[in-house]
Amino acid sequence: MSIDVYLAALAAAIVWGIDPILSKRGMAYGGHPLQAAFAIISIGTIIFWVALFLTQGSNAILGISPRIAIIFLAGGLLGTTLGRISFYIGIDKVGASIAGIGASTLPAFAAILALFFLNEPLSILHSLGILLVIIGLSLLATSKGGNISGWSFKDLSLPIFAGFAFGLGQVIRRYGLVETPATVLQAIALNDTAAFLGLFSFLLFYRRDLLSLPPLPATIRFVAAGIISSLGLFLAFTALDIGRVAIVSTLISTAGLFTVLLSFLFLRDLELITKKVAIGAIFVAVGAGIMIYF
Repeated sequence: MSIDVYLAALAAAIVWGIDPILSKRGMAYGGHPLQAAFAIISIGTIIFWVALFLTQGSNAILGISPRIAIIFLAGGLLGTTLGRISFYIGIDKVGASIAGIGASTLPAFAAILALFFLNEPLSILHSLGILLVIIGLSLLATSKGGNISGWSFKDLSLPIFAGFAFGLGQVIRRYGLVETPATVLQAIALNDTAAFLGLFSFLLFYRRDLLSLPPLPATIRFVAAGIISSLGLFLAFTALDIGRVAIVSTLISTAGLFTVLLSFLFLRDLELITKKVAIGAIFVAVGAGIMIYF
């Protein structure tokens, strides 16, 4: 397997590790977590529809049947909208480091959901992976790390729920890609469109004040996070296109480790990285890696 596969997968993990750092800094400059989520989803939607039309032309729309649209729109609404809202509020509440690790529970939830909805088997190794993830989360809950201002145990449920939502979205997208002729770009574009419409509707009816631009320093960082997040998705699919899914996905699952490292380097004024945070991140990453690889 070409070295390019490893480089692309690790680059995706690093890039996705940067996203929470930029978002957290934007929130420190007065931006709201829902503004971060909306900016990132909006930018992703624009980028992937443009990419879809550039690569597929008129077939970008003609190739989408009502069944395809319903499946991937549902995945975007249930997975990405709920996941992004929970994840970015979680970053605000517990810190980028803790939230990044919490969201890394995605593989555990995806495996459990796939067991029930796709009849995919759950092996002993999968169970070991889930156990390691649980141990890692337990360490996080007692780590006294993350936001220097502190956080409550219930706040940790936000990034964990984001992991559940992302896992649910992954299962729905997997079903759609297996059972329909949809292309990957069509799936992503539809997914992000549903996420955009879902979050826009929520803000329009319940928090219309957040549809305005945050302070300029926050806006710059949220836009940068949106571009970075889209770049990570491109790198991930590039790696998946030329390499084994097990290897690529395992490397990508280390994104939470990079978030912890980058938080230690660039968010010292906002977050505390304790030994338990670092060890918990390793447990979650290893558990997620086992879940994906096997």
